[in-house]
Amino acid sequence: MKINNVSKSYGDKVIFDNFSLHLEKNTITAVMGASGIGKTTLLKMIAGLTDYSGEIIKEGSVSYVFGESSLIPALTVKQNLEYAVKHLIANKELLNNSIFAILKELEMEKELNAYPKALSTGMAQRVAIARGFLYPAKYILMDEPFRGLDTSLKNRLQKYFLKLLSKDQRTVLLITHDVNEALLLADRVIVFDGNPINMVLDEKITIPQANRSINNNEIAPLADKILKALEK
Repeated sequence: MKINNVSKSYGDKVIFDNFSLHLEKNTITAVMGASGIGKTTLLKMIAGLTDYSGEIIKEGSVSYVFGESSLIPALTVKQNLEYAVKHLIANKELLNNSIFAILKELEMEKELNAYPKALSTGMAQRVAIARGFLYPAKYILMDEPFRGLDTSLKNRLQKYFLKLLSKDQRTVLLITHDVNEALLLADRVIVFDGNPINMVLDEKITIPQANRSINNNEIAPLADKILKALEK
């Protein structure tokens, strides 16, 4: 994906001014920065949910995973997933098989006919992640998908996410305020600052996710760099 010379304002407030960013295929890029700086605006521009000037070049469509599951309360887990992709997968048997397979990967197949109110927070977010992967898009935009979860649950969901990604690679743009999350998941970490936005940090991480630890000699120094960039 190539974002070339993009500009975006809300009234007199300039969010992006001739901003450019290129995302490598099948990588996870974590975007960090102060609340309200414009990270979500970036996702909305990519998704076509807000206007902008400039150019965003992408090969194919995007799927969106929000910080809250955003499931439709009146629909079961299966129906929620069907609703998201039924216009794209006409074959009913293929659709059912695809839904069951992805829920099984997430250990959620027993909740196929459950309604959102019967799901725990972690279960609901697993369904949201399933929906993001079920949609046949080359890009997944994730807006703080693990926000507000306790550490144990967050770690489990991140492992599910990486498991799905290993089998069905996508280009991921992840917004997060969690430094550890960025370091453990991302291939690249970007920090936004300023008004209009500029990148005050842009670091690549080459260690495979499966081999990462916050205490790793290569990872730990990056945490300090990110925290310093966020404090600017």
